Amino acid sequence: MKGTEAEEESHITTDFFLIKAKSQSEVAVKASFVVAEIARSAWPFTEGEFVKSCVMKMCDILCPDKKQLFANVSISRNMVADRVHEMATDLKMQLIEKGKDFVAYSVGVDETTATTDTSGLQFVRNLEKILDIKLIQGTTTGKDLFEKLYQSVTNMNLPWDKLAGLTTDGALAMCSEKSGLVGRIHLKMQEENCAGELTTYHCIIHQETLCTKALKMEHVMSTVTQTSFLWEIHSGFGDVPYHIEV
Repeated sequence: MKGTEAEEESHITTDFFLIKAKSQSEVAVKASFVVAEIARSAWPFTEGEFVKSCVMKMCDILCPDKKQLFANVSISRNMVADRVHEMATDLKMQLIEKGKDFVAYSVGVDETTATTDTSGLQFVRNLEKILDIKLIQGTTTGKDLFEKLYQSVTNMNLPWDKLAGLTTDGALAMCSEKSGLVGRIHLKMQEENCAGELTTYHCIIHQETLCTKALKMEHVMSTVTQTSFLWEIHSGFGDVPYHIEV
């Protein structure tokens, strides 16, 4: 009997340490995800290692008995990159699930050109959520733009018959009703037998600027056109406006 009791006590002790180790491991993983959010401030992934070194020094002073717990948190450059990728994948899946309940959605398309021959397309759907960012090398015709947008809409499982609005800049490749992005989307919606009507806009900020000048409401427009995103990431260029003065 004594042997049996000793064995049971040994099993209980072993199980306790296994549960405790698992719990500490889960906490360490959760902590690494929290630190990985430094990417939201546009900091390099290597900053995770700097953060850990600072935390370990604080731990030596504040809670030396918990030092091993903090040491178990892995926030190396590669680990932070993996965590960011996992969070991005999770957010994408959440957006896909929310998209299933959409009654309608709208898309804003913006193009920017780098110093090389690479152009970037940013797709923003309703509720100001980033849908996707695509790179285009070579030409940026209406066909090229449509193919990239088509890929993004398809990947997010968004139905074409619920597309209600499209906002672009004033470039011919964007707003042309024949060969531009707008015209090709109209054609695609006809092929899909979409009953709804697509409302298109372009150069909205410029139009708003002209209206505010006529109404003498420049003080309102100056607030609207500030890039809050740049302020959020503590950029040195936080005062850059959304548009060029017209």
